[in-house]
Amino acid sequence: MSTVFLHVGQAGCQIGEALWPALFQERPGYTDFFAPRLLPCPRAILVDAEPKVVEKIAASSDGYSFDPRSVATAQSGRGGNFALGYTGGHSTPSAVSALDGAAEPLWTRALNAMRLQVEACHGGHLGTLMSYSLGGGTGSGLGSRLLEEVRDAYPKMPLLVTPVLPISSGENPMQCYNVLLSLSWLQDLADGVLLYENDSLMALSEAEQASGASGFESTSLASMNGIIARDLIPHLCPDQVCDLSELLSVAPVGSMKFAQLFSAGVKPPRYETQTTTKAVLEALGGTVRLRSRGDGNVLAARCVVRGMRATALAPKTSLKLLKP
Repeated sequence: MSTVFLHVGQAGCQIGEALWPALFQERPGYTDFFAPRLLPCPRAILVDAEPKVVEKIAASSDGYSFDPRSVATAQSGRGGNFALGYTGGHSTPSAVSALDGAAEPLWTRALNAMRLQVEACHGGHLGTLMSYSLGGGTGSGLGSRLLEEVRDAYPKMPLLVTPVLPISSGENPMQCYNVLLSLSWLQDLADGVLLYENDSLMALSEAEQASGASGFESTSLASMNGIIARDLIPHLCPDQVCDLSELLSVAPVGSMKFAQLFSAGVKPPRYETQTTTKAVLEALGGTVRLRSRGDGNVLAARCVVRGMRATALAPKTSLKLLKP
């Protein structure tokens, strides 16, 4: 009974770099996230159009080791272009790509690595969690292509996506088009979307840095990715085996898939004098969230409370679905 993770592009792979040490700390050697080997092997595929970031992550060893067969890279980026990411520069199925230098597109190699991971679950594949950025060419284009291919290959398996919006001031002149196209693919193909925004992540990281609550020396991509990992961990590591279909129950209407995910904590001695509900509301009230439109009504919500006494539990994370 296992979940397979698919990290696409530099941003998606760096989210995985922050997530897997936390998963290993929570579930060392558990087969729902790690294949049992001499060193536990994350059930994850690392995909990028450039090898530098992926090779660095795959070479790191902190009690676990990535399977080399689960790494798919090329030698040239996608120029911040959705179309190049989606097609890989292949004009025909048999053409040798000038970007990849191979007849087989990058997304095909990534999907083959995905099949190996699913087969290694021995019939216990419970779903797929993807992560990528919507602004760049690899994340938006290749991420959307893989989303499409995974949906076709495993139509009955839950498919949850954690995408990241680019900063509003702009990183790439094509990012608006990349984001719009990616969001269209997400709406059509994903079962649930836990959307993050770089502006909000940066603001929260800076606030934690100012308060001394951050474990990082300065605001950085690593600190921002750490926030995403911190949000995901309580939902992925409940008492029982992680089941994405349970997490996706927060979306009661199939056409409304975009949700917010955020976490907070209550430190002693405050929680000892508070009810659980009051502690949850106060802790989450100070959390930087995505900007919502309209009246901010919530269709459904899910709250996970972990690690404190039964009489006064500390909130760790909350999830809510937004109206589009």
